[in-house]
Amino acid sequence: MIQLLIWIVISIIILFYVTTDAPKHEKSPFGWGIFAFFFNFLALGIYLYQTERRAPGLLWIVLWATIEFVYLLHGRLLL
Repeated sequence: MIQLLIWIVISIIILFYVTTDAPKHEKSPFGWGIFAFFFNFLALGIYLYQTERRAPGLLWIVLWATIEFVYLLHGRLLL
């Protein structure tokens, strides 16, 4: 239960960042917000990459892939 709560809090933080930053880069805050809420780390990485912040974007994509790999390997999140 605590894992789900942590995941929702992280999703909301990423959602807030993306929706407030998107208009600065002429992106849709609604579309990016929905994408960020459901695919948080992956969406943040893609968003950063799309807004010309390549290195941080790739870092978040690698972080997402690592989390997914560990989840698939162990069958649960290790938070």
